[in-house]
Amino acid sequence: SLHNEAREAEKKIAADGDGQNRRLLAITVADKEAEAARLAYDRCLEEIAAAREEQETISQASQDKEESFGRLNETVVAMRARAEELDRILSETEAALGALQKTAAELDALSQELRDRVKSKTEERNLYFEQFTKLENRRAGLLGEKDKLTERLWEDYELTYTAASELGYPAVTEKTRSKCVGEQTKLRSKIRELGPVNVGAIEEYNEVKEEYDRMSGQIEDLTKSRKDYTDIVTQLEKEMCRQFQDSFHEINKNFMVVFRELFGGGSAKLELTDPEHVLTSGIEIIVSPPGKVIKNLKSLSGGEQVFVAIAILFAIFKINPPPFCLLDEIESALDEVNVSRFANYAKNFCDHTQIIAISHRRGTMEAANALYGVTMQERGVSKLLSINVSEVEKKIGIKFGA
Repeated sequence: SLHNEAREAEKKIAADGDGQNRRLLAITVADKEAEAARLAYDRCLEEIAAAREEQETISQASQDKEESFGRLNETVVAMRARAEELDRILSETEAALGALQKTAAELDALSQELRDRVKSKTEERNLYFEQFTKLENRRAGLLGEKDKLTERLWEDYELTYTAASELGYPAVTEKTRSKCVGEQTKLRSKIRELGPVNVGAIEEYNEVKEEYDRMSGQIEDLTKSRKDYTDIVTQLEKEMCRQFQDSFHEINKNFMVVFRELFGGGSAKLELTDPEHVLTSGIEIIVSPPGKVIKNLKSLSGGEQVFVAIAILFAIFKINPPPFCLLDEIESALDEVNVSRFANYAKNFCDHTQIIAISHRRGTMEAANALYGVTMQERGVSKLLSINVSEVEKKIGIKFGA
C-alpha cells in the first residue's frame, strides 16, 4: 500500500512537475511578450519624440515664414513708394524731354530755314554764274568779232579803230547835203567795189559792252553780298563756338567744385561727345561720389541723381546768376542730411538771386528767410499765412537751423 501510495505520489509529483514546467514555459513566453511590448513601447516613445521634434521644427519654420512674410510685406510697401517716386521723376523727366524736343524742333526748323536760304542763294548764285558764263562767252565772241572788224578795217581802209574814231567828219547841213550825197554815192560805189562791210559793228559792240558792264557789275555785287553773308555766318558760328566753349569750361570748373562741396568729396566733370563740332555735340556727365566707382549715371540712386542735377544747376548759377528762381520740390528725393546741405548751399546765391522754393521738407523751411503757406481753419475757407523768419528769430531769441 505504501509502495502504491509512493508511486501515486511520484506520479502526482511528476504531474505537478509537468504543470510547473508548463507554468515556467508560460512565464517565459509572457516575459518575452512583455519584453517585446517594452521594445514596442520604447519605439513608440522614440517616434513620439521624433514627431514632437518635427512639430517643433515645423512650428519654427512657420514662425520664420511669418517673419519673412512680414519683411516681404514691408519691402513691397517700400517698393510701391519707390515706384510712385520713380513715376513722378519719370513724369518730370518726360516733361523736360518734351521741352527739349520742342526746342530741338525749333532749332531744326531754324536750321532747315537757313539751309533753304543757303540753297536758294546757291541756286541764285548758280543762275547768275550761268548768266555770267553766257555773257562771258558772248563777250569773248564780241571781242573776237571786234578783233575781226578791226582787222577788216585795217585790211580794207588801212585804219585802226582809234584812227577811224579821230577822223572827226563834220556834221551834214542843208548847204553841204548835196555835196555829201555825191560824196556818199562815190563812197558807196567804192564800198561796193570793196565788198560788203558791217557798218553796225561798232554800235553792236557798244551795246554788248554796255550790257556786259551792267551784268558784270551785278555779278560783282552779288559775289560781294554772298561773301559778306558767308563771312557774317562764319563769324557768328565762331563767336557762338567761343562763347559756348568758354561757358562750358567755366560750368565744368564750377560743377567740380559744387559737386565736392555738396557730396563732401568725390569727383565730377562734363565732357563733349564731339569736341570738333561743339554746336551739335552732346554732353556727357561723369561723376564719382566719395567711396564709389560709377560708370553710368543709372547706377546712382534717385537721391544722388537729383543731387547731381542740383550741382549742375548751381554751377550754372555761378556763371550767370538769374535775378529770380523758382524751385518746385527739387529736393524731395533727398534724405534729411542732404536736404540741409542743399538748403544751406542755396543761401550762397541769395545776394544775387531771389529763390522761391516750393517744399515740404523741414531742412529747406529752416533755411528760408520767409515762409508762405495756406491753412484751412474753417472748412472750405483757405487762408494765406506768411512768416518773416528773421523777425521771429529776433523776437524769440532763437536762431532757426542752428
